[in-house]
Amino acid sequence: MRSRLFLWTFWRLLIGAGLLAGGRALDRLAGFRAYQAPGFAALAFLVGAALFFASARELAAAGPAGLAEGGPYCAVRHPLSVAFQLMLIGGALALGSPGGLIAAGPAALLLWAAHALLIEESDLSRRFHSQYRRYRRATAFLIPSIYFWSRPVTLLFYRLWCGVRFRGIEQVPRSGPAFLIALHRTYTDPFLMALGLPRRVHYIATSVLFLRWLSALYFKSMGCVPLVRNKADLRALVSSFKLLDSGGIIGMFPEGSRSWYGETACEPAVFRLLERRRVPIVTVELEGTFEHQPRYSRRLRRAPILVRYRAHPPGTAGSRQLIQDLLRRERAWDARRRRLGLPQPARYAEQLIYVCPQCAAPFRCRGYRDGSLVCGACGTRFTLLKGKGLAGPQGVWSLPELEKRNLAWSLSFRPAGLRIDGELFCRPAPGAGAGLQALRRLRREIGRCLRPGALVLEEDGLLVEDADHPSRRIAYGEIESILVESNCKLELSCGNGGAGLVFFMSPPRYSVFLQHFLRQRAFGNPYARYRGSNRAEVLPE
Repeated sequence: MRSRLFLWTFWRLLIGAGLLAGGRALDRLAGFRAYQAPGFAALAFLVGAALFFASARELAAAGPAGLAEGGPYCAVRHPLSVAFQLMLIGGALALGSPGGLIAAGPAALLLWAAHALLIEESDLSRRFHSQYRRYRRATAFLIPSIYFWSRPVTLLFYRLWCGVRFRGIEQVPRSGPAFLIALHRTYTDPFLMALGLPRRVHYIATSVLFLRWLSALYFKSMGCVPLVRNKADLRALVSSFKLLDSGGIIGMFPEGSRSWYGETACEPAVFRLLERRRVPIVTVELEGTFEHQPRYSRRLRRAPILVRYRAHPPGTAGSRQLIQDLLRRERAWDARRRRLGLPQPARYAEQLIYVCPQCAAPFRCRGYRDGSLVCGACGTRFTLLKGKGLAGPQGVWSLPELEKRNLAWSLSFRPAGLRIDGELFCRPAPGAGAGLQALRRLRREIGRCLRPGALVLEEDGLLVEDADHPSRRIAYGEIESILVESNCKLELSCGNGGAGLVFFMSPPRYSVFLQHFLRQRAFGNPYARYRGSNRAEVLPE
């Protein structure tokens, strides 16, 4: 490896010297006037030299039999060529040669690009096969993608605003396949997991992120695999295995969606997926992300964040045990935070406390920014605490304990015509082979066809009241999938055809209750997302 790198550098230096000499000859022939730019020359040369040595270090770490994917190779496929191009431009600027700048700029860039495409790429494809094909699809040629331009900006934001810290980065494998798993608390979890890593992470992400072309472009540049959450999506599973078999890192969240209360409920399929391939599993502890942006909140909040990586070689522990250990450490951290008694903004937190812990009156609590929640029935004041806690006259409860109280109430709840007003759209059944394009058309139709309506909960089903059409009844046994998104949107699909409705609640105080109640009535499990799923609570109290 060192001899090949030495030969590569020697020939590049020789060619670069020839290009600069040709540029000086062009100056004399064309009569170009010299200029002085020592500052820009030093900057270009120093950046190029730093990039060159970082790339050489990654090549040495990967060895002759490994494919370098970390460090600069995470951003572009040929960082050595980019580094040498910058040093060559720095040399032309130092000489003050306009002809040398022309030779060191477009002429040298075309030369390096042709050599990389015609010789280096074909050689790497022969040596690494599917591993390099996967790396080539996910990594830009010479100019970093949108994701890598936004990554340093995101890291700087979290360093300055939240003081994010990273621990155990050296435990993440520099090359080869691995699983990266964490508990899902906020939208920013995937970004925080990957910010400290020198490798690109491919995430299994909800297909909702791919409905708009701009977000689809961004998440494709991240290498995300779209997953339809309201059914068993085998296509996403096959794509994940292909990425894993070609040496990639698969990032995933066992819950499949953000948690309302900070607990985790996993599909058994997640454990089977983790155990299907005997590769290293890296668990990621994200401390402080629930306080940074809990699911019920619409705003990012300033909170200290710690990201800790722990690598587990194949066979050291089962996937269920690893997720249980993650949850135990998060509970211990939450318990320490609750003892501090620090309030957390509670606006929109009434979705979580849809039953008053004091008088058991439903849907009467209201949250405020100062951390207080006031029950409109008994007037009791509660305080939402950092560390997923609620302080009241009877002491401090953890949010998972409140969830169990709410679940017990929703299981015993007998709907007596409870009416929830909002806007709805009756969704037609999708055609055969409906995919992402059909979902995009459906989203455009929702925006045009929303109309006032209401859901009335009855003992044996839902009564859908539509302002423009006759009311219709949906039996709980007809519901095939239930999904709550954006804290105010409820999506139902019914029957084998997949027809259903999209319902927007305003205010969104009923969202968590509807998710618990409807899933329990339709599937017999308040955590199940669709009929046939079997989500189970991991490590119950």
